[in-house]
Formats: sequence, structure tokens, C-alpha cells
Amino acid sequence: MKQHSLATALLALAAAGAHAASQPGDDFYRYVNDGWSATAVLPADAGAWTVYTQLNADNEARMAALYAAARDAADPAVRRVGIYYAAQMDTAGIEARGLAPLQPLLRQIAALGDAGALAGFLGAQLRTDVDPLNLGKTASENLFGLWVAPGLHDTTHYMPYLLQGGLGLPDRSFYLADNPGQKAVLAAYRDYVAAMLEQAGFADAAGRAARIVALETRIAGAQASPQASADLAQADQVWRRNQFADRAPGLDWAAYFDAAGLSAQQRFGVWQAGAVSAIAALVPATPLDVWRDYLSFHALNQSARFLPKALAERYFAFYDPLFLGPGEHLPLWRHAVNQTNTVVPGAGRLYSERYFSPRAQARVREIAVNVAAAFDRRIDQLNWMTPATRAEAHAKLRNLRIGVGHPGHWRGSDGLELRVDDAVGNALRAEAYNYRYEVARLGRAVDRDDWILGGELFGYNRMPLQNALTIPVVALQQPMFDADGDDAANYATIGAKVGYYISLTLNDKGGRFDAQGRARSWWSAADKAGFDGAAAPLAPQYGAYQPLPGLALNGQLTLGSNVADLAGVQAAYDAWHASVKASLKAPPSDLKAADQRFFSAYARGLRARYSEPALRDLVEESPVPPSMYRVAALRNLDAWQAAYDVAPGQGWYLAPAQRVRVW
Repeated sequence: MKQHSLATALLALAAAGAHAASQPGDDFYRYVNDGWSATAVLPADAGAWTVYTQLNADNEARMAALYAAARDAADPAVRRVGIYYAAQMDTAGIEARGLAPLQPLLRQIAALGDAGALAGFLGAQLRTDVDPLNLGKTASENLFGLWVAPGLHDTTHYMPYLLQGGLGLPDRSFYLADNPGQKAVLAAYRDYVAAMLEQAGFADAAGRAARIVALETRIAGAQASPQASADLAQADQVWRRNQFADRAPGLDWAAYFDAAGLSAQQRFGVWQAGAVSAIAALVPATPLDVWRDYLSFHALNQSARFLPKALAERYFAFYDPLFLGPGEHLPLWRHAVNQTNTVVPGAGRLYSERYFSPRAQARVREIAVNVAAAFDRRIDQLNWMTPATRAEAHAKLRNLRIGVGHPGHWRGSDGLELRVDDAVGNALRAEAYNYRYEVARLGRAVDRDDWILGGELFGYNRMPLQNALTIPVVALQQPMFDADGDDAANYATIGAKVGYYISLTLNDKGGRFDAQGRARSWWSAADKAGFDGAAAPLAPQYGAYQPLPGLALNGQLTLGSNVADLAGVQAAYDAWHASVKASLKAPPSDLKAADQRFFSAYARGLRARYSEPALRDLVEESPVPPSMYRVAALRNLDAWQAAYDVAPGQGWYLAPAQRVRVW
């Protein structure tokens, strides 16, 4: 346990960017972060620069160096990581090969002569590229996507779930919405499709593009909305294999499932049943030559990042701003790192072994266990939760599996063929390899300690059907975590984040899944009303903040995140205090200084700079408020108000009766 004197704490605050001219009770975010804000530079190609974007940039630079050096490693699994990365970076070789690596697939599409062949090709392209619960990915670019996961009601065995797909834009709204912005994106997409086809040598590219986009618009009309896709009652449908022909006529399902390697599978979860039926009906209703054009474009689109510059740059120029934000673009090496992370088993192991020690893992695990215990104690103090629901909440929290850093066992890559001179083929083979791995799970007992492939290399993941939370190794790096650092700071950053996700596991949406992960709602109407009533005052509290003149936060839109932020920092603070008392005969001599270290670290972990367009988009569309306003959760803590002697009349003062407590 690291202890600091008040003088040391003040020096640390100053070094971290505290602004001596402001008072903590006036605006605590500015008090802690104004010095940093005065010198932080927003990159020209980025809409935001936060602790997390800095952390991501640092991690990606480390990964690039590791992967570049791995190409000639003795360990075959490590070497595959290096080969996959190196093939993407071989721009000269990619230019020299042109479209040749993709020609076998394009010729196969051109040869499709009837409905049976079309169904077989579509089935052969099925991939495990959707995940509606863990990642919120409810659609594939292929016509359908497969998710292999525990059953909704039998979470001890794996089940295949079929989900909708078929679009080249991020979601159906771009095709169907009647607003100028999304109409402009659709028009730009039509031009992009035409340009890609023309570059690949297709005649009448504009006409083909118009027909492809018209087909995708019909597919979009058939798809379920995001709201419907999130509705478990609608998702909870099981079809037998022999029922597809009657319930979703139009597609030769026998040929489809045979080609997908699912001929022996008898039961499927159908996540969006209406969409599956409506999309299947489009197969015979659309001319075969339009399907061939559609499939040719999507073959180009899905491999474009691995193709010559004329195609790759057009692909990134179109999609980067859509997925990253207006004006944002990533360099090739960052795209290559991200692609390697999500596709190649072994990338996470390589990073973890270099940058995460067993000692660090043990320390984070201790923090996570203590935060969960603190949250468990807080449940007993809730006056809005009924006794039966309280018992369910305790059971779910005590059964929650928290993975720290990386999985306990690593997924292998034996048999995955990768070549340094075949970026396109590597991607196709790796996706097929991972698909076969997932399909091979069907019928097996669920591994409750399993992680999403590459999950250690991106964000925190809640996996409700496993009742699990995973904390990625990339989040457990400085400045968010320091294995040799102050407990107060580590609890304020990592501990608060763990508490944030625990609250989501137990709230009204998390309450749709029980302690075993089964889809069973254990919240009563009285609990929901009590929870809503306790949370309601946060909406106007946050709605009073104006990031830009005339632009206020939508406190109702951000309410879920605001509740989780408040719950997370409260539980982390409780856990830290409990750990201090457990390790010392008495609290630190200057408890106020110790509390100030905790709260300052929390604010530092949320510092951010935004461009005005990015900030405006975030305020108008995101359910998570801009980082500086997440710090404002502290206003509701008695301990924060006391630590800084905040007085009436100061901007961040809240009278005791106005301080919100939900969890």
C-alpha cells in the first residue's frame, strides 16, 4: 500500500495539471485539468483527445512494434501474428499483385447460375461476425451473420443464432431516414460503390451501383430496427432446421446450411425472425445478375483494405469518417494493428506477456474483488429495492466472473495458413478459421471463463449470458493503472470503471439476466419504479450543463451512463476506504489529503479535448456525456464535498438534500 503526505499529493496534482488559480468547489474538472488543457494538442485528424485515445495510441504503437518483430519468431503462433501484420504493410507487394488475389472469388461469383448455387455461395460466406449482447453488433455485411453463444435459457451449452445482414452502410437508417445528412451519405455511398466497381474493371459501374444500392435499400426495409433487435422477447425464437423453408421461404436453406457447415445442426436461435423471413423473400424477387453484382461489390469492399492503393484509399476515405467521426482518418499501420487484433489468435497473448505482469494482474484482481464487495454492501442499503430483488442482486453479483487483463487460457491458431505475400488470402482464411472454431463449439458445454476473440485488446466487455465482465489488458496501463502507484489513484480509475460496469450488470437492463446468465427478468415493477425515481433527479442536474452556448446536455439521453458513473465512483471510494482500514490500524493521518488524491485521480482519468463539431455530435447523439461532465458525478458524494470544503454559492456545491444516490 502506497501512502503519500499532503505535500507529495499537492506536488503530484501540480504535475498532473492542476490549476492553482481556480477553486475545486467552483469547477473541479477545471481545477484538476486546466493546466493539462492549456498544453494538450488536439491532433489534426482527430475529433477528440482523451486519456483513452492517448492510451489507445500508446498501446497501438507498442503493438505495431511487437507485431513487426514477430514475423520471424520461433513460436508458430507468434509468427502468425507477425505474418498477418507484415502482409498488410507490404504495400509494394500489394500493388504488384493487383486484384489477382481476389480473382478466384470474383470468378466464383460470376459463375453463379441458379438459385441453388446462389444459396450455396451465401452459406459458404456465413461468418461469426455478429454479437448482439456482448458487442451490440446486430447485423453482418454478409446477407446473414452467425453468433455462437450460450443459450438464452440453457446457458450451459452453446447455441447458434442467425442474425440479419446485407448492408454496406453502418445501419438501416442511412437508407430509410428522411433527413439531409443521411441522404447525403447514401448518395456518397452510391458514388463509392460505382467508383470501386469501375476501378475493378466492371462495365456500367454507375448502373450496377444504382441497382446494388436499390437492393440494399430493400434489405434495409426488411431489417429489424435497433430497438427491435435489442428486445429479448422478439429475439427469443428458436426454429428447427426443417422449419426455415416454411417460415422464411425464398432461400434454399438446405443448400445454405450445407455450405455453411451446419447440416447437422437442428436448432437455431433466430434473433430477428421477421427480418430473416423478409430478407429470404428478396432472394427470388431480385434478378440473379443483380445478386452477382451485389456480391462482387461486397467481395471488393470486404477485402479493400488489403488491395492496391486506388481501392484501399477510397475505402478508408469513405468509411473512416463514418466510423471514427468527421474528418478522422487512421494511418495504414493503425488499421493493420486493429485488424490483426480482432482476427489473429495470439495477438493478445503477445501483448500481455510483454506488458502485463502476474503481479499487476493480482493487484487489479484485488481491486475488482473489493469494489464488488463494496457494491454488495451498498445493495443492503437501498430503500427502493424489494427484498426478493435484493436477494437476486446479491446472488448475481456474488456469481459474477471478473476476468482481469486476459483469458486464463489462450486460443490457439494451429492449422491457420498465413503467407507474408497474401494479405487478401490471409484475411479470408483467418475469418474462415475463426468461423470453424466457433461452429465446432456447438453442442459443447459453455466455457464460462472464455473471452471474446481479441477482447483483451479493446474495451471492457459485459457478457450477460456468462454473467461475466472482462477488463482488457490495454486498459491496465499508465495513466489508467500503475502497478507501482498509489492505491487511491488505482481505485479511482480502474476501481470506478469496474463499479460502472457492475451497476450495468445489476440495473433494470442487466436485470433481464439472472445469476446463471439465463434470460429471466428478476426486477419487479416496484423495483423499476423505485430505481427510476431515485435516478430521475440526475436528468435535470446534467441537463443544466451547457458545453457550447445554447447547447445543453440531454440529461434523459445520458441518464443511464450518469447513474453508472455515480455508482462506480461511490463503490470504488467505499472499496478504497475499506482496503485502507483493513491494512492499517488507523486511517491515514491526513484522511482529507488521501481523499483528495482519490478524487483528483478520478478527474484526471476523464480529461479530454474535443473539436467543436465532435463535441456537438457527442452532445446531440451519444448516451454517454462528454468526459468533463462525467466528473460532475462527484458533486453527489458527501465525501467529495467534505474533502474540498465546498460551500454554498460555489458552482459545484449541492445541498445534501439535492445529492443523488441510486446505488
